[in-house]
Amino acid sequence: MNKRHVLAALLLGLCAGVQAQLQFDSLQNEHEAGFTEEKRVAVFTFKNTGSEPVRILKVSSSCGCTVPKMDKKVYQPGESGRIEAVFTYGGRMGIQRKRITVKTSGGGDQTHLLTMVTDIPAWVEVSPRLLRWKTTESSKTQALAVHVAQPERIEIEIPESSEHFNISWKESSPGKYAILLEPKALSGRVTEFLTIRASVREGEKTRTREFGAHCLIR
Repeated sequence: MNKRHVLAALLLGLCAGVQAQLQFDSLQNEHEAGFTEEKRVAVFTFKNTGSEPVRILKVSSSCGCTVPKMDKKVYQPGESGRIEAVFTYGGRMGIQRKRITVKTSGGGDQTHLLTMVTDIPAWVEVSPRLLRWKTTESSKTQALAVHVAQPERIEIEIPESSEHFNISWKESSPGKYAILLEPKALSGRVTEFLTIRASVREGEKTRTREFGAHCLIR
């Protein structure tokens, strides 16, 4: 190796040595939600392991339901920090993956992808989610199948009637219901959402969520 190559290698080594970078303790945060939880906060900790200050240019999430925030924008060499992300569940159920993108600069731009994994317990499953009747056919009864995940903990409230439908229901086994709907008339277009309310109590806290299906007459 000649002197020119040696000098180039040294310069590359120096540049690599001074490059600022954030080192995250973990890029993924996992959590199993409780029945009465409405949101969670995930914390991602990091450290500037380089020898130059790092500036956080932007922190964004893949969904409006997840809001990330940071304490400050610039971190000196050797300094640690954290990024918090608040995920509001809404009506979501099952495994939810929310991604937070962190863009930084300082000795070389970098992008870090963080992931929140949240397992939200299913309360009630309704199938199908859409019932449809035609105005050109005779009135007929259609059924919704409703399955309550933990009937010993979850109470549901099924409406007895609605503006456009006659409603009845029966429970075939604990937590398994058949809801029967029959249009009161098929003379016009109707769009209605059948709402089933479910409640769970944990200690002194009660949480209520709504489920159901769309009912259309066309």
